[in-house]
Amino acid sequence: MCDTSGTKGMKRKSTKNICNQRSKARENVRMWLRRRDGLLSRIVRELSLLSPEARRQALQSFSQPQRVALEQWMLRHRCQRTLVRRCRVKKKTQALRIKSSRRSEGLAKGSKMKGVVSGSTPTQRYFYAVACLGMLRFTSRKSRDLWTAVSYRKELLRLVQRVRSLWGSMEERMLCAVTEALPFMKALDLRLAVRFRLGRWVAQPLSTPTFVATNQVSLRCALYAWRRLHRAREALRATERAGPPSLREERSWLALRNTLLDVEAEAGMPRDVREVRLARAEQSRASHRQKLLERWNRQQMAHEDRLGKAERKRERDFFLRGSQLLARLAQAEQGLTKARASHLAESDEQRLTAKFCL
Repeated sequence: MCDTSGTKGMKRKSTKNICNQRSKARENVRMWLRRRDGLLSRIVRELSLLSPEARRQALQSFSQPQRVALEQWMLRHRCQRTLVRRCRVKKKTQALRIKSSRRSEGLAKGSKMKGVVSGSTPTQRYFYAVACLGMLRFTSRKSRDLWTAVSYRKELLRLVQRVRSLWGSMEERMLCAVTEALPFMKALDLRLAVRFRLGRWVAQPLSTPTFVATNQVSLRCALYAWRRLHRAREALRATERAGPPSLREERSWLALRNTLLDVEAEAGMPRDVREVRLARAEQSRASHRQKLLERWNRQQMAHEDRLGKAERKRERDFFLRGSQLLARLAQAEQGLTKARASHLAESDEQRLTAKFCL
């Protein structure tokens, strides 16, 4: 009789050894893949710092397999970069919203209380509450008592929070929130204005006349004025840039300026007087725009000088390091080819052993 137990034990040992060898071959392939991807990421980082002409010249020294590997690596990592960029934009937008809301709830002029403005006449001093929601500015009635103005401020904040919590357009949310709290709003003598800043064109903030928010007709007029000015302001913001005003930006500013004058004329203010006053304010800001233009020209010239020096240095450094990176990439490609061949050989050997054991 033949010893079948010993034969089975030898088969198990041989199968186990082959599996260990196959796992080692698989791990070797993964190691070479990681090394190649690391080298490709370094090469892409170095190429991104070069100018298009220098990048084109550097890519000519790549072999065809290296170009294919580089293109495949960039296609694999493009989706990851898009997701990271979207997350960064979302976080930046949230931070800007938090910053703007904190700024709107900051200390008001003439008072040490948040959102409470103080003023005085020859005979008395008064206080009133202020709250902002974007370009909308809510104000309460004037009161001689500071703590009464503070209570008004709390009511305005509740109104702002209620508008933010509702769904729909701004007009629908405002009408709903004011209608729900109409008795309190009448006690506050709630008033509404559209207020925004354009530091490049006018030093002082621009504001429309105040509208009585407790009256449906006046409230709808205020929201219609807000809608028109908001569209003009967004159009101007889309054309703004760090450099001097372009023709598109100047046209957008003129459109916003005319829209503001139209709103003031519809509210009963003399258009010619307001136009002259706005032109004076714009003219007084011309020196500021000239200073911005001069500073931007100096910054651009200095930036171009630094960019030229840095670009030449990067080109020299890349062509010094490029040969080393390409040599290491070629070694990684050879090692990956050998590891894959070894892995395939181990797989074939395991199949043959499995057939022999059966």
